[in-house]
Amino acid sequence: MKREYTVAEFRRVCDTLLAAVPDMALATDVIAAFPGERPEDHAATLELLEAYRFPHTHISQFYPR
Repeated sequence: MKREYTVAEFRRVCDTLLAAVPDMALATDVIAAFPGERPEDHAATLELLEAYRFPHTHISQFYPR
């Protein structure tokens, strides 16, 4: 999906927050199967989920509005 931030910026925010408050519980939303999503895009999302092990992750399928 076209976001206003990059993966590097997302990681920087997560890392900054976790460094400041180590016990902080971060949560995220994931939208899967959006138009134009490639297998490598999906793999990159899974890598982020694995790296941060978010205790709360809301996952939904893409639905056009």
